[in-house]
Amino acid sequence: MTKSYKNVNTLLNNCLLSRYKYQEFKTKKEEDNINIITNEENEKYIDDRLSTIKNIILARDLGFMPSNELYPESFANIVNSTKFKNTKVKILDPNKIEKL
Repeated sequence: MTKSYKNVNTLLNNCLLSRYKYQEFKTKKEEDNINIITNEENEKYIDDRLSTIKNIILARDLGFMPSNELYPESFANIVNSTKFKNTKVKILDPNKIEKL
C-alpha cells in the first residue's frame, strides 16, 4: 500500500467512522453530506474502502439493535443479503446440526 492510499484510508476513516450516529429510532434523522474530490487513480481504492466502511457501520448498527429485531434467523438473513469479503454463510436447520 502506497503512502497515498494510506492517506486516503485515514481520511475516509476519520470522516465517516468518527461521525457515526445510530439513528434508527429517531423521528428526525440527521444526514451528513461529505464530498470527496479525487483523481482516477484513487477512485477504485476509495470505492473499495467505502464498501468496507458500510459494513463496519452495519456491524455497529447490529450492536444497537434490540433482541426482538435481531435474532439468529434475522441475523443470518442480513448477513446473506450483505456482501462481505472472504465470508461464507451456511445456515443449518436443527436436523443438520444434530447430524453434525
